[in-house]
Amino acid sequence: MSRIDARLATLGLVLPEAVKAPPGVVLPFEFVRLTATRAIISGHPPANADGSIAGPLGKVGRELTVDGGNKNSPGVTALLDSLYGQADLQNCDLVAHARIGGVTKGFWYQPGHTFLSDFDPEGSIPADTLRSWAASGSEITYLGVPPGSGRRMGIDRDRDGYRDRWEVAMGSDPADPLSTPAVAATGGAVPRLPRLLQNQPNPFNPETVIPYDTGPGGRVSLRIFDPSGRLVRTLVQDAQPPGVYRAIWNGRSDRGRPVASGRYFYRLTVGNTIRSRGMVLLK
Repeated sequence: MSRIDARLATLGLVLPEAVKAPPGVVLPFEFVRLTATRAIISGHPPANADGSIAGPLGKVGRELTVDGGNKNSPGVTALLDSLYGQADLQNCDLVAHARIGGVTKGFWYQPGHTFLSDFDPEGSIPADTLRSWAASGSEITYLGVPPGSGRRMGIDRDRDGYRDRWEVAMGSDPADPLSTPAVAATGGAVPRLPRLLQNQPNPFNPETVIPYDTGPGGRVSLRIFDPSGRLVRTLVQDAQPPGVYRAIWNGRSDRGRPVASGRYFYRLTVGNTIRSRGMVLLK
């Protein structure tokens, strides 16, 4: 029995003959996409059975569909743990999409095995709780996406700082960054929220512009961090009234020294509200 067949056997699945390798050809096992009745194998090289490019489990492009028939199987939970681990290591962002109770929902993984919902009142959801919601007709698909793209692909498609289902509930268009929830669906006013937009250009060299909205205004800070969480540069530290602002980062530290190429994170804090995004400096 091949390594792939053995792994599938532990999950109670059989690899279709159509996607097995010819005699003498080894397909490195990287990933199994599971539903109640089928599995899709991907390896590297060659291209995956579904036409995508293979890669290590849990990295960009890895996908896992969970339903009521497999959500508690050891194989599925092990694969999800691998996805969580890769996201925790920042090798990818992790999102999930589902149709639960007839409602299409999106989720964005956060360190510590929780997911942010695309509907603000739902807040943070433990990863095991989200998995428990999977059922026949309410499948949940998990997907590894490029670092820094999780918010957009999971809960905020137009990157305007407002989550998708919350925008729909408030009467604005979640696909249009110029449409934001200024008025509730019932006609009542809702509080203006701080927003942090994607820097432009990104990737950048030598400088980039970071747009942000202070929402109700107040004490505002905008800081740059390296991947280890170390503070690199403070761009804003001041009291600012409500409004839209732009900060420019020239790729230098607080000491005026050029920083190395790589991935950085910028964080907006307005009162008790925190927004974060990622960016890449290329030299």
